[in-house]
Amino acid sequence: IGNQMQAANNQRMANQVLKTRSVESLDMDKIIAEDQKMVGTVRFAAPVAVDFDPLRHGEWTELPNGDRIWRLKIQSSGALGLYALYDEFFMPAGARLFMYDGVGKQVKGAYTSRNNKKSGMFMTGMIKGEVAVIEYFEPLAAKNKGRLHLYKIMVAYEHDKMIPPATGFNNYSSDGFGDALDCHVNIHCSEGEGWEDQARGTVRINRVFEEGIGWCSGSLMNNTLENGHPYVLSAFHCIAGYTPVYDLWRTDFHYESADCNTPTLEPEYRSILGLSIVASRLESDFILFELSTTIPDFFNVYFNGWSRSTTAPNSSMLIHHPRGDIKKLSKDNNPAFIHANTVIWNDSVSTPPNSHFRLQMDVGTVEAGSSGSPMFDPNKRVVGQLHGGNASCSVFNVYHGRFNWSWGQGTTPETRLSDWLDPAGTAPFTLNGFDPGSGNTVYGISGNIKTVEDLDVPDAVVNLYVNNSTAMQQVISDGTGIYDFSELSDNNTYTIVPEKGGPVTNGVTTFDAVLIRKHILNITPFDTPEELIAADINNSGTITTLDLVFLTKVILSIADEFPDNTSWRMHPASLEVTNLNAILDGQDFKAIKIGDVNGSADPNM
Repeated sequence: IGNQMQAANNQRMANQVLKTRSVESLDMDKIIAEDQKMVGTVRFAAPVAVDFDPLRHGEWTELPNGDRIWRLKIQSSGALGLYALYDEFFMPAGARLFMYDGVGKQVKGAYTSRNNKKSGMFMTGMIKGEVAVIEYFEPLAAKNKGRLHLYKIMVAYEHDKMIPPATGFNNYSSDGFGDALDCHVNIHCSEGEGWEDQARGTVRINRVFEEGIGWCSGSLMNNTLENGHPYVLSAFHCIAGYTPVYDLWRTDFHYESADCNTPTLEPEYRSILGLSIVASRLESDFILFELSTTIPDFFNVYFNGWSRSTTAPNSSMLIHHPRGDIKKLSKDNNPAFIHANTVIWNDSVSTPPNSHFRLQMDVGTVEAGSSGSPMFDPNKRVVGQLHGGNASCSVFNVYHGRFNWSWGQGTTPETRLSDWLDPAGTAPFTLNGFDPGSGNTVYGISGNIKTVEDLDVPDAVVNLYVNNSTAMQQVISDGTGIYDFSELSDNNTYTIVPEKGGPVTNGVTTFDAVLIRKHILNITPFDTPEELIAADINNSGTITTLDLVFLTKVILSIADEFPDNTSWRMHPASLEVTNLNAILDGQDFKAIKIGDVNGSADPNM
């Protein structure tokens, strides 16, 4: 982002000089034994405990302007790929975190302050291969304010070392892209024409456990208020067997090819990290998740409709992510069967008679990772979610937990769907899907950022939060200080929060100390909000001799940061916009350099 990103990129190219910190390799005999026992849910990565932080590990590089970069290079021999898990993660304003491979071709990030979570938990990756570099950029104004502690490295292992069971889904998974069987059909092939909306509502779920990582699929679900509440329907067995770390579960949207062809490069996707369970029941193998945040408009998602009909559909469509691969479809052109017998699964779980549909696919198939994916009737409504079966490119028998069983069979809200998907209490038998963008006029928000002296402020990071949640867009102000957000709908509340880093010494001189002293002594008091903000060095809300002490330490190079403050602050600190009814411009901010009360700072630094 601006000069910060360029500096980070320059440093990234020099990673070959980094010392390598080895991470313990997996004990594959132990891994195989564990995976054979956990047949109800599969994983493709297993944990190695680590204890890494910037104070004790890795290497720091100071840039000419006082900004710093910390890098840690890790390696696990034989790894298919690496994830980094943090139990302490805090990005101050202006800081950036990246994770990339040994040559800089795979890059994850930048992760910023918008990725901070109350729990302090976070995950980066996956970087394919044995080597990964973690890089933390810290602007001078945020020196020592960031917190990072890695407690686990998840190591993806060679799935061809695993032993498939004799029946059922293959009991091994993999890292995702390109790993599904050749007989799958991409969602945007001719067989998927007319199902584009339902595909927008089907998601890939990256499941994180204390014991490893695996894939499942799921569906965004509409509710009777049609308010876009972020509910995701998936399979109960997706949580079985391991210890979930729900703060790190990642939901991926639009992980798919642009057309019928399989791309050579992995497609980009959008994600939300973190979710929680609101309801589940083993008998029909359903689980309903609630995502950690509202889904932003620009994700362009669709909330699938549903039917609690008691009859089997005449044909069925499945949309899913086999082995975590790009979005696929499968079809049964014939009527589904209501399975009249108990099903005893290979994890010794049994499900009751009539609780599942049985299908035999005519197009495509399913695999591990497809679990939890939606089963649609011909009216494009969800009637079940995938449990499992005997499936390959030659065997196509699969079973789905029935939606109408999940709706009201449970005796408490935590064991049924009705309380969550029918908050209006209207008890419909069917509900069509909901498109948050349909019928909404698309608007935009723009403004400029200038100093009090009316100088343009480039390279400011401007965050746009949606409905007071952590979901957001982020843009950078251009060379004239202009920022612009587009493709916004009219039915949300938006909060605009700009921020700017840079050297804390910019514009700070002894003359500023003189002016602050005159204010404190009431000789020449400040009379503008901007002057008061600039003089409040320690961000206490008042101006005292303590502010002079901190300012003097910076001037004398005794300190290189202001306590509890940033290098620049904005006035106002944020703006809130509700009920857009036009292209809204004029959402302007004044950038105030802390410590610079006479306005001599250079906004280009």
